[in-house]
This record gives sequence, C-alpha cells and structure tokens, in this order.
Amino acid sequence: SGVVELIRQHYHSEFPDAVAAFDQYIATSGINQYQAAFRHLNGRGGLEDANRIVRQAVLKAYAGSPIPDAKDRKACERAESLAEDWPLSPWVEALGELLNRADSRRLDPLILTTNFDPFLSVSVRRSGGTTYRSVLDRDGNLGQVSGDGCHVVHLHGHWCIGDTLHTPTQLATERRGLKESIRRLLANKTLVVLG
Repeated sequence: SGVVELIRQHYHSEFPDAVAAFDQYIATSGINQYQAAFRHLNGRGGLEDANRIVRQAVLKAYAGSPIPDAKDRKACERAESLAEDWPLSPWVEALGELLNRADSRRLDPLILTTNFDPFLSVSVRRSGGTTYRSVLDRDGNLGQVSGDGCHVVHLHGHWCIGDTLHTPTQLATERRGLKESIRRLLANKTLVVLG
C-alpha cells in the first residue's frame, strides 16, 4: 500500500488529469493493487517512472544523509555502497553473517531474490564479506557470471540498475535461458527458501 501511495503521489505531480482514472483502475482491475498500480503507470508514464518509484520506496529505508534524489541512479548506487547507512532487520543481518562465515569449500554462497532492494548485499558486506550481483530484468544465463564472495541474483530487477518487473505480464514472460540456468545452478545443491 505504501508503494501504491507513492505512485498516486507521482500521478498528482506528473499526471494530475489521470488520478481519478488511476484510482478507478486499481479498484476494479481484478489484480492486486500493487500490480495494477504499476500496470497503469507503465501505460501512462513508462518504465523509468516505475523504476523511480522503486528507488523512492527503497530510499525510505536509507538512514544516511543526504538522501539521494530517486532520479539519480548513480547517487542511489553510491548510497548502496554505504552499508552502515542501511538499517537491517535482525534476520537479514544474521543471514549476511551466515553467508560471510560460510566455508567456501563446502558452500558457494548464492542468493536468488525477487526483491529489488540492496539489503541482502548490504548485510553480507556489513559482516565483512564481499558480494557481486546479477540483475535480470529479462532472460539471461547465470553461468556466464563469476566473482569472489556471495553472488546475489536479482531475478526481477534491481532498485538502481536496469528495469524492475511488477505486472503480471512482465512476471509471466517466459525466460527459458534463465530457467535452464537456474536449473543447472541448483543441481546437486542444498536450497534454503526464506521469506
């Protein structure tokens, strides 16, 4: 509901003539309000409007100063690098410590997330570890990516890199390369699901 409100505020400032149509659409679309709000925004504004809303939402958790302008992707990336300026929930903090302490001979730390935010990467770095990421807002192959540290894969996009996926159409798009890549990646691995 907080993100829907951010989109409504965006409409008030950017598309004031369409606020009533926006409210009507999210009330009657038959899909959840979050997805309906992004579908309407993508049709009215575009992907960059949606990405900026995501950056605004993520920056609400940022405790550093000054808070970057959500229009400035580079400033958002700089803010992400400041691990101490992101308050984390205890479970996210604990996960970062666990991944950082992992014995690399037994555990190849990998996170597959549908979240856009940087909290998992921040938690690993805050505990002294390193991360590298893959951002998949389209089809892709994770087998072409390597690095040192914990690999964080953002399956639906990232808050300040590329596009973010929200609507049923975006989320249901067939991504055969990614599907096969994940299947190979998880073969003979232990999978832990957290939510």
